[in-house]
Amino acid sequence: MNNWISKAANVFKRDVEETPQPFELACECGQTHGGIRRGRHQHIVCKACGLSLFVLPRDVFPPPLDRKPSKQNKKKKTGTVQPEVLELEDSSESNEQVLDEVVVLEKIAPRHRMQKQKEAADAGVPHKRKKSIKETASPPPATPGFFARLGVSLKSAGQSFIKFWTPFRLAMLGIGVSMAVAVYWSVQEGIRSRAVASVNKYTEEGMQAVNVQDWLNARRAFEQASRAVDVLGRHDPEAESIRHYHKETQALTNLCIVNFFDLLEIAETTYEKDGAEAWQQQFLTYQDDWFVMTGPVQRLTISTADTGESNTYELYLPWSPGQKGNKVSIRGNFADFEHVVPAQAKIVTTFAGELASCVFSKTERMWIVTLRSETGFVWTHPDTFAGLNFESTELESEQDLKNRLTRQAELVGGKQ
Repeated sequence: MNNWISKAANVFKRDVEETPQPFELACECGQTHGGIRRGRHQHIVCKACGLSLFVLPRDVFPPPLDRKPSKQNKKKKTGTVQPEVLELEDSSESNEQVLDEVVVLEKIAPRHRMQKQKEAADAGVPHKRKKSIKETASPPPATPGFFARLGVSLKSAGQSFIKFWTPFRLAMLGIGVSMAVAVYWSVQEGIRSRAVASVNKYTEEGMQAVNVQDWLNARRAFEQASRAVDVLGRHDPEAESIRHYHKETQALTNLCIVNFFDLLEIAETTYEKDGAEAWQQQFLTYQDDWFVMTGPVQRLTISTADTGESNTYELYLPWSPGQKGNKVSIRGNFADFEHVVPAQAKIVTTFAGELASCVFSKTERMWIVTLRSETGFVWTHPDTFAGLNFESTELESEQDLKNRLTRQAELVGGKQ
């Protein structure tokens, strides 16, 4: 009874010798590889195509016991065919060994496979040989063109863009846009409200200065009022009247120190005595000064080599400086003239403009005085015209002058 524990433990122990566990692997290229499983897994490399194959380790569990055959099975008992395997010694070398340690089963193919091939040959059935890699390899794909790559790039960018705009981000974007619009609207409303207040304030100050003929303060007030109506984008008669008050007070405060007739006398004398270049140097003293004139204005078509035919407006003076009888033509292409002076007609008009040039044309024997088209305008207000201190003439009474200025104001869109 001393060894009963060990005897009891050995009841479930079976003395079974370790039997070789073969393996067989088929490669993609058609080659078949086989060998004996080891205690650890193996990596084998096909010599034909270089593909790496993985082999599981040996099963650590013992094989099941053979059942006792019954009487019927004893009569039908047949022998089993053991596969032919090649025993390989287990070693501790790296598992990344090449096929030098692998048995290629084409040399020791199973008998039943050879037998099937032989039977198929006897029956006249051709043996189907597995295609090699070279035979089964498909041609390389064609390189996509530029538009194909562009389409793929655009599609990828579009998918990324759609993926980026999640519902949360879209909601935040909507909130941000709404806030920006609200801020912009509030700022614009503030600007508009301040502009409206400026129009009322500076127009009142300007009219007070006009009543006392304080042209400098009137110009400053109407300049602010004119900027305010530009901010508001107004083009109604009241806004145009404010703009013309600003232009008229600007002309009143920047009139030339000599009158127009004296200027032409100086030009004629200097030109005859010292030449055209001397007069152009002296003319710089008067350039950009303002002149206010009244006379019959007509539309004139001028042909030049550079610009071709162009329309301008001319006031022809029936007067000549000096003793040679040279004619005088005052020209300016004002925007207001388009509303006041019709085609093929002469209309008596009061206008003002900055002096741009004064040259003598030898071919026409005429002094041509040009006023700046950008700043020239038609006069519209009798109260500012009174500040010019022009002497009344027998050709036009004071009431006729007021009526003509009122008509000019209506034609250019101003308000009296």
